[in-house]
Amino acid sequence: ALDAKLHSLYIEQLAFLILNHLFPEFSSKFILGDKHDIQAKDHSIGIEITEAVLPEIAKINGEYAKLRYGKQIKQEIERCKKLIEQNGGKVTEIGLTYPVTDSKSELYLFTHALQKKLEKLPAYRNNGFEKMGLFIFFDEPPIPFDPKAVMERFCEIQKGSKEQYDFLFLAYRNGVIYFDFPNMSYKAYPIKQNAFDNLSICARKLVEKSKNG
Repeated sequence: ALDAKLHSLYIEQLAFLILNHLFPEFSSKFILGDKHDIQAKDHSIGIEITEAVLPEIAKINGEYAKLRYGKQIKQEIERCKKLIEQNGGKVTEIGLTYPVTDSKSELYLFTHALQKKLEKLPAYRNNGFEKMGLFIFFDEPPIPFDPKAVMERFCEIQKGSKEQYDFLFLAYRNGVIYFDFPNMSYKAYPIKQNAFDNLSICARKLVEKSKNG
Protein backbone atom coordinates (compact mmCIF):
# COMPACT_ATOMS: atom_id res chain seq x y z
CA ALA A 1 0.00 0.00 0.00
CA LEU A 2 1.14 3.54 -0.83
CA ASP A 3 0.51 6.55 1.35
CA ALA A 4 -2.37 8.85 0.32
CA LYS A 5 -0.30 11.29 -1.77
CA LEU A 6 1.61 8.58 -3.63
CA HIS A 7 -1.57 6.56 -4.16
CA SER A 8 -3.18 9.60 -5.82
CA LEU A 9 -0.16 9.94 -8.12
CA TYR A 10 -0.34 6.21 -8.87
CA ILE A 11 -4.01 6.52 -9.95
CA GLU A 12 -3.11 9.43 -12.24
CA GLN A 13 -0.23 7.51 -13.83
CA LEU A 14 -2.39 4.40 -14.19
CA ALA A 15 -5.21 6.35 -15.86
CA PHE A 16 -2.78 7.87 -18.37
CA LEU A 17 -1.24 4.46 -19.12
CA ILE A 18 -4.67 2.83 -19.53
CA LEU A 19 -5.77 5.44 -22.06
CA ASN A 20 -2.46 5.11 -23.91
CA HIS A 21 -2.97 1.33 -23.98
CA LEU A 22 -6.50 1.56 -25.40
CA PHE A 23 -5.92 4.42 -27.82
CA PRO A 24 -2.49 4.24 -29.57
CA GLU A 25 -2.70 7.86 -30.75
CA PHE A 26 -3.42 9.14 -27.24
CA SER A 27 0.15 9.81 -26.12
CA SER A 28 0.86 11.96 -29.17
CA LYS A 29 -2.08 14.26 -28.34
CA PHE A 30 -2.24 14.30 -24.53
CA ILE A 31 0.09 14.86 -21.59
CA LEU A 32 -0.17 14.17 -17.88
CA GLY A 33 -0.34 17.66 -16.37
CA ASP A 34 -0.94 19.41 -13.06
CA LYS A 35 -4.02 21.66 -13.09
CA HIS A 36 -5.92 19.09 -15.12
CA ASP A 37 -4.67 15.59 -14.58
CA ILE A 38 -4.65 14.88 -18.33
CA GLN A 39 -4.80 17.58 -20.95
CA ALA A 40 -4.59 17.85 -24.72
CA LYS A 41 -1.36 19.41 -25.97
CA ASP A 42 -3.41 21.99 -27.89
CA HIS A 43 -5.31 22.85 -24.68
CA SER A 44 -8.65 21.80 -26.19
CA ILE A 45 -9.52 18.98 -23.75
CA GLY A 46 -8.97 18.46 -20.04
CA ILE A 47 -9.59 15.17 -18.23
CA GLU A 48 -9.89 15.02 -14.46
CA ILE A 49 -8.96 11.76 -12.69
CA THR A 50 -10.55 10.41 -9.54
CA GLU A 51 -11.06 7.11 -7.78
CA ALA A 52 -14.35 5.51 -6.71
CA VAL A 53 -13.76 4.02 -3.29
CA LEU A 54 -15.97 3.39 -0.25
CA PRO A 55 -15.06 5.55 2.77
CA GLU A 56 -14.54 2.35 4.77
CA ILE A 57 -12.11 0.97 2.21
CA ALA A 58 -10.26 4.29 2.01
CA LYS A 59 -9.89 4.19 5.79
CA ILE A 60 -8.69 0.59 5.69
CA ASN A 61 -6.09 1.42 3.02
CA GLY A 62 -4.90 4.43 4.99
CA GLU A 63 -4.45 2.47 8.19
CA TYR A 64 -2.75 -0.39 6.36
CA ALA A 65 -0.28 2.08 4.81
CA LYS A 66 0.51 3.29 8.33
CA LEU A 67 1.12 -0.31 9.37
CA ARG A 68 3.62 -0.80 6.57
CA TYR A 69 5.36 2.56 6.57
CA GLY A 70 4.67 4.08 9.99
CA LYS A 71 6.51 3.70 13.26
CA GLN A 72 6.43 0.05 14.27
CA ILE A 73 5.30 0.68 17.86
CA LYS A 74 3.14 -2.05 19.36
CA GLN A 75 0.38 0.32 20.49
CA GLU A 76 0.26 2.01 17.06
CA ILE A 77 0.13 -1.35 15.28
CA GLU A 78 -2.77 -2.51 17.45
CA ARG A 79 -4.60 0.78 16.94
CA CYS A 80 -4.29 0.49 13.14
CA LYS A 81 -5.51 -3.13 13.18
CA LYS A 82 -8.47 -2.18 15.37
CA LEU A 83 -9.52 0.64 13.03
CA ILE A 84 -9.21 -1.69 10.04
CA GLU A 85 -11.50 -4.23 11.73
CA GLN A 86 -13.99 -1.51 12.72
CA ASN A 87 -14.31 -0.65 9.04
CA GLY A 88 -14.95 -4.25 7.98
CA GLY A 89 -11.43 -5.36 7.04
CA LYS A 90 -8.87 -7.66 8.59
CA VAL A 91 -5.10 -7.95 8.53
CA THR A 92 -4.00 -11.51 7.76
CA GLU A 93 -0.65 -13.25 7.32
CA ILE A 94 -0.82 -12.80 3.56
CA GLY A 95 -2.24 -9.29 3.41
CA LEU A 96 -5.57 -7.60 3.83
CA THR A 97 -9.26 -8.45 3.44
CA TYR A 98 -12.02 -5.96 2.63
CA PRO A 99 -15.76 -5.72 3.36
CA VAL A 100 -18.06 -7.14 0.66
CA THR A 101 -19.76 -4.60 -1.63
CA ASP A 102 -22.95 -5.01 -3.67
CA SER A 103 -24.21 -3.45 -6.91
CA LYS A 104 -26.09 -0.71 -5.05
CA SER A 105 -23.01 0.43 -3.13
CA GLU A 106 -20.91 0.31 -6.31
CA LEU A 107 -23.36 2.56 -8.18
CA TYR A 108 -23.28 4.93 -5.22
CA LEU A 109 -19.47 5.05 -5.49
CA PHE A 110 -19.55 5.93 -9.20
CA THR A 111 -22.23 8.61 -8.84
CA HIS A 112 -20.65 10.08 -5.70
CA ALA A 113 -17.31 10.41 -7.50
CA LEU A 114 -19.05 12.33 -10.30
CA GLN A 115 -20.93 14.57 -7.86
CA LYS A 116 -17.75 15.51 -5.99
CA LYS A 117 -15.92 16.43 -9.19
CA LEU A 118 -18.87 18.44 -10.53
CA GLU A 119 -18.40 20.86 -7.64
CA LYS A 120 -14.99 21.83 -9.04
CA LEU A 121 -15.91 21.80 -12.74
CA PRO A 122 -16.74 25.55 -13.10
CA ALA A 123 -13.19 26.42 -12.00
CA TYR A 124 -11.77 23.93 -14.50
CA ARG A 125 -13.85 25.45 -17.32
CA ASN A 126 -12.37 28.86 -16.54
CA ASN A 127 -8.98 27.59 -17.67
CA GLY A 128 -10.16 27.63 -21.28
CA PHE A 129 -10.72 23.97 -22.14
CA GLU A 130 -13.33 23.44 -24.87
CA LYS A 131 -14.24 19.99 -23.54
CA MET A 132 -13.94 18.46 -20.08
CA GLY A 133 -13.95 14.76 -19.29
CA LEU A 134 -13.77 12.69 -16.13
CA PHE A 135 -11.87 9.43 -15.58
CA ILE A 136 -13.24 7.37 -12.65
CA PHE A 137 -11.14 4.40 -11.56
CA PHE A 138 -12.60 1.47 -9.61
CA ASP A 139 -9.96 -0.95 -8.36
CA GLU A 140 -11.75 -4.25 -9.07
CA PRO A 141 -14.10 -5.83 -11.61
CA PRO A 142 -17.53 -4.31 -10.89
CA ILE A 143 -20.67 -6.35 -10.36
CA PRO A 144 -22.36 -6.59 -13.83
CA PHE A 145 -24.54 -3.55 -14.52
CA ASP A 146 -26.52 -1.94 -17.36
CA PRO A 147 -24.26 0.73 -18.93
CA LYS A 148 -27.24 2.53 -20.46
CA ALA A 149 -28.94 2.85 -17.08
CA VAL A 150 -25.70 4.07 -15.50
CA MET A 151 -25.25 6.64 -18.29
CA GLU A 152 -28.78 7.91 -17.71
CA ARG A 153 -28.05 8.17 -13.99
CA PHE A 154 -24.87 10.15 -14.70
CA CYS A 155 -26.85 12.52 -16.94
CA GLU A 156 -29.52 12.93 -14.28
CA ILE A 157 -26.88 13.93 -11.74
CA GLN A 158 -25.35 16.47 -14.13
CA LYS A 159 -28.69 18.16 -14.97
CA GLY A 160 -28.68 20.21 -11.80
CA SER A 161 -25.09 21.36 -12.25
CA LYS A 162 -24.05 24.70 -13.71
CA GLU A 163 -21.35 22.94 -15.73
CA GLN A 164 -21.39 19.40 -17.10
CA TYR A 165 -18.75 16.93 -18.21
CA ASP A 166 -18.79 16.16 -21.94
CA PHE A 167 -17.63 12.58 -21.49
CA LEU A 168 -16.65 10.10 -18.82
CA PHE A 169 -14.38 7.06 -18.64
CA LEU A 170 -15.41 4.47 -16.06
CA ALA A 171 -12.31 2.29 -15.68
CA TYR A 172 -11.75 -0.92 -13.74
CA ARG A 173 -9.44 -3.92 -13.73
CA ASN A 174 -10.78 -5.59 -16.86
CA GLY A 175 -11.98 -2.72 -18.98
CA VAL A 176 -13.13 0.83 -19.57
CA ILE A 177 -16.58 2.11 -20.51
CA TYR A 178 -16.62 5.42 -22.39
CA PHE A 179 -19.76 7.54 -21.96
CA ASP A 180 -20.41 10.25 -24.56
CA PHE A 181 -23.06 12.48 -22.96
CA PRO A 182 -24.00 14.82 -25.88
CA ASN A 183 -24.69 11.79 -28.08
CA MET A 184 -26.06 9.62 -25.25
CA SER A 185 -23.87 6.74 -26.36
CA TYR A 186 -21.35 4.45 -24.71
CA LYS A 187 -18.70 1.94 -25.72
CA ALA A 188 -16.89 -0.75 -23.75
CA TYR A 189 -13.16 -1.41 -24.17
CA PRO A 190 -11.94 -4.66 -22.56
CA ILE A 191 -8.48 -4.96 -21.01
CA LYS A 192 -6.82 -8.35 -20.52
CA GLN A 193 -5.81 -9.11 -16.95
CA ASN A 194 -2.12 -9.52 -17.74
CA ALA A 195 -2.16 -6.20 -19.61
CA PHE A 196 -3.75 -4.43 -16.65
CA ASP A 197 -1.24 -6.00 -14.26
CA ASN A 198 1.62 -4.72 -16.41
CA LEU A 199 0.11 -1.22 -16.55
CA SER A 200 -0.34 -1.22 -12.78
CA ILE A 201 3.27 -2.31 -12.18
CA CYS A 202 4.54 0.35 -14.58
CA ALA A 203 2.46 3.07 -12.88
CA ARG A 204 3.76 2.04 -9.48
CA LYS A 205 7.38 2.07 -10.69
CA LEU A 206 6.94 5.57 -12.12
CA VAL A 207 5.56 6.82 -8.80
CA GLU A 208 8.32 5.17 -6.78
CA LYS A 209 10.93 6.57 -9.17
CA SER A 210 9.55 10.10 -8.70
CA LYS A 211 9.53 9.60 -4.92
CA ASN A 212 13.17 8.54 -4.92
CA GLY A 213 14.46 11.25 -7.00
